[in-house]
Amino acid sequence: MSGQLLFRLGGAAEKAVLLLRDGNRVATARPDEILEALIGVPVGPARLLAIVTGCVATAEQVDRAVRHDGLLEVVTADGTVYLTAAGSGWQVRAGRFGASAGTGEVLVDYAPFVSGLPRDIRITSSGTGKAAVSLNLRVQAVQTNVDLDPAVFGVTIPDGATTISLEELRQTGPLGEDATSR
Repeated sequence: MSGQLLFRLGGAAEKAVLLLRDGNRVATARPDEILEALIGVPVGPARLLAIVTGCVATAEQVDRAVRHDGLLEVVTADGTVYLTAAGSGWQVRAGRFGASAGTGEVLVDYAPFVSGLPRDIRITSSGTGKAAVSLNLRVQAVQTNVDLDPAVFGVTIPDGATTISLEELRQTGPLGEDATSR
C-alpha cells in the first residue's frame, strides 16, 4: 500500500475529522482522542507539530543531556530526543515519549533532513498491551513562514461516508480486534 492514502486527518486543536479510505468511514473528535484510538497513545496538536518539525519534545527545559560517542541524548520533562553530529552542529535522529501510567510509548525516527526539516518520519507506538502500530510519513512539499488558509487543514467528507464512533475506530483500526484477522 506504499504511496496510497490510507486516511486523512484535519481540523483544529478542539475538533478534528478522520477520513478512512477503507470503507469511506469518518470519525470526529479531538485530535488526541482520534490518534489514541488509532495508535494507542494520545498525541495532541502541539506534540504532532513537534514531531513533524523534527523536535519530538514540546518542553523547552532540558533536564539532562548525556553524550554517548556520536550520539547526544537530551531528556526533557515530556520526552527524550537523540541527536547525531551533523557538520558543525547536531541534528535530531530519533526521540521517544509516553510510557506513563495507562499509555504506551511512542518512538519517532527521522530519515533525511532537507533544509533543517525531516522528510521521512516513522512513528511507532507500543500501545497499551496491544500490538505495535507504525505510521510512516513522507513530507513532499515544505513551505516555511507562510500564512496558511485554515481551509488547508479541513477534510472534505465524501457523499455516502459512514460516521463511526471512537470506540468503533478502536475496534476496527490497527489496534482493534478486527485488525488481527486481516
